[in-house]
Amino acid sequence: MNYGLLNCPRNQEKHLFYNNKIDFNNLLKYEHEPNVQFLLGNIKFFGFANQVKDLINAFEYLKASGESGHTVGEHALGVMYHNGFGTEKNFKNAFTFYSSAASKGYSPSIFNLGQLYMYGLGVDKDELLGFEYYLSSAKKKNIVALHHVGCIYHEGILTEEDDNRAIYYLHNKVRMKNEVCSDLNNILNN
Repeated sequence: MNYGLLNCPRNQEKHLFYNNKIDFNNLLKYEHEPNVQFLLGNIKFFGFANQVKDLINAFEYLKASGESGHTVGEHALGVMYHNGFGTEKNFKNAFTFYSSAASKGYSPSIFNLGQLYMYGLGVDKDELLGFEYYLSSAKKKNIVALHHVGCIYHEGILTEEDDNRAIYYLHNKVRMKNEVCSDLNNILNN
């Protein structure tokens, strides 16, 4: 499953989430704003800020954010449709919202488009096109894409086996993961 809603470990809101310092009722005053809709959707999705986890309400907030054109909200709405969180699974809708966020350069959506093509979910199966999306996302330093591309090169799936490229992508994955872990550790401990 792809949960990928909160994709920015440098986001200070995560620190507030973990410590339940967000006043949910105060945020409701601004619930018409796409950024706040996205935040409320994540609070409901994960059950942060002393809120009960509620996927249906999370979906409604993320739908409002995504339909407004909020890039990460579009991605999150795609994830909700992709996995059937708070709604029925709908790969065509997932494709629509991933495509919109990907057109703005959002690497998790670019990777997820690759997933849809790799497995023929809501689109005609096209593994080579899926691989191209993986590569595009990996070039933006998406950790999951770096891993997939490295494994594809190592196994020689869809392309010639190339251990040098495999090492390059897998090394960058480890480097990026260490940076993210370090940043997250700094956020949680400050």
